[in-house]
This record gives sequence, structure tokens and C-alpha cells, in this order.
Amino acid sequence: MSTTKMIELLKKLYTLHAALHQLAIKKTEILKTGDIPSLDEHLKEEQKYILAIRQLENERIELMNQEFHRLGIRHQEQTLTSYIEKTNEPERTTLTQLQQEFVDKINELKAQNELNQQLTSQSLQVVNMTLDTILPKPKELNYGNPLNAPKEQNTQRRSMFDSQA
Repeated sequence: MSTTKMIELLKKLYTLHAALHQLAIKKTEILKTGDIPSLDEHLKEEQKYILAIRQLENERIELMNQEFHRLGIRHQEQTLTSYIEKTNEPERTTLTQLQQEFVDKINELKAQNELNQQLTSQSLQVVNMTLDTILPKPKELNYGNPLNAPKEQNTQRRSMFDSQA
């Protein structure tokens, strides 16, 4: 019974991770087009999936702890692989296949997220370069005695954050 519940739980987790991977692919396209409102909505959608994954993961951990205790598996050996080794053959094959599919999907998701991180970083670099060309340059780059320098009013400084927000 517990093994069946574990298989169902892992299938649900895999489905959520597959959906999150599809969202990551969609995010790549949104980042390429630079559609900020769509990106904002997309991030909210991702957060829903992440929350659902976190809840299922907590259930999986609780179930695994019960199973490890039931099977007498020591704390140092508490892995999905050690659990699979203790199960009977029909479930063992299913669990092994699920484990491999899960590892593959996690690797795909990781690669897609790395691509999205690079695209985000490049977008930020473009924004910074644009700001550098638009905003005026400081007049004096060398250090001078601030007492001898004429006082300028309304000097604008570039800030990375809006301090009035």
C-alpha cells in the first residue's frame, strides 16, 4: 500500500516538474521578446507550481521517513535508491523508471533555468548600457578638494534603486 502511494506521489511530482519545465521554456520566449507584463504574470504562475511542488515534496519526505522506519533503513542510507532496493519487483521496476525520468526532467529544467538566467543577465546588461548612454557623465573624474570646488545644485546621480519607492 505504501509503495503504491509512493509511486502515485512521485508521478504527481514528476507531472508538476514537467509543467514547470514547460513554463521555463515559455519564460525563455517571454525573455527574448522583453514583454515585462507577461513575465510578471508568468512568474506568478511559476510560484503556484513551486508551492504545489513544495507541498508534495513535504508529503513525500514524511512518507519516506515512515517507510524507512518500517523497513529498518538506517539514517545514513535513506535514499530513494535504498528504498527501491527494498521493494518487490513490480513496484521496483516502476520506481526505478520514475527515478530515471525524474532525474532527466530535473536536468532539463536546470538547463532551461540556466538559459533563462543568462538571458536575464544579458537584459540587465543592455539596460545598464542604455542608462550609461542616456545619463550625463560626471564632469570630473579625479579627486579634488571638496572645499575648493564650486557648489553645484541639482546634480543628478545615477542610482540603481529608486529610493522613494
